[in-house]
Amino acid sequence: MSLSIEVITSKLAQELLRMYGLDGFARIFKAEPSADERIKKLAEIQADLHAAVAAVGELRESATKSKKESDQLQFEIARLREDRAAAEDLIKVPEEAFARMLARASAKGRGRGLLEGIVVGLLTGIASSLIVWYFTKN
Repeated sequence: MSLSIEVITSKLAQELLRMYGLDGFARIFKAEPSADERIKKLAEIQADLHAAVAAVGELRESATKSKKESDQLQFEIARLREDRAAAEDLIKVPEEAFARMLARASAKGRGRGLLEGIVVGLLTGIASSLIVWYFTKN
């Protein structure tokens, strides 16, 4: 019973000192935590530290994965920039030179197409004439 009276008087003294603005003196009357309470607090701190270490490990893995993806994207961006530069160089061909090149190609194509048409026409005409002659002769 004497313990509860001590606890009550220390709480009463702390409240009185707090009421009069003497909080610093209230620490004198505060009871020290027991060894079991200290061990319990240390176990809680240890569990919190384990959780923090696990969280840091997960963050490290995530950061490593993000860094790899970032490096891969940077490589792709560099490759696309090179492709863009090459395409811009191709676009810089003068229009007049391009038009002349197309005119030559189309003129050659027309001449070749005409020649191919004549040759194919003659060959099919000869073949059809031979087939008609063969059937009419027999």
